[in-house]
Amino acid sequence: MKKILVIISITLFLAIKVNAQKNDTIYIEYNKFMSIIDSENEVLISFTIKSPNDTKVNTYNFKTDNFTDDFKLLRFEEIKDSISKSQFKQLNISTTEQLSKMDPCELHYLLSDMEHLFLIQKKAKKYFIYRLIYLSTQRGWSIVNTH
Repeated sequence: MKKILVIISITLFLAIKVNAQKNDTIYIEYNKFMSIIDSENEVLISFTIKSPNDTKVNTYNFKTDNFTDDFKLLRFEEIKDSISKSQFKQLNISTTEQLSKMDPCELHYLLSDMEHLFLIQKKAKKYFIYRLIYLSTQRGWSIVNTH
């Protein structure tokens, strides 16, 4: 009886762990309204959305790793980490429109607590993936790109 309880406990623990691992990644679809800023040593990415029950917009700020294996810095357009079409089809990708339906505080906590964040860009029948690092949320601000 004790062995059965141990086996059930281990099975339950592993099932919970596997389920948690599935939910620790979010893929965000790139769109033309996102701000991409190539700075001196990092690429900054942000998007601004307005939630339905909020009077102000919220800007969500990220950076992406732009170092090559030999520590060379790349611009956003030079980062060419790609995935196959079949890999792309298996991803559960969120659009900024879908994210805008969330409460701003819930979205902030989701992005803050997420272990893996990725930006997915489809370009000329190729699929590019960018690892994101969540930086901050700005409430009531929007970034204006002047160039």
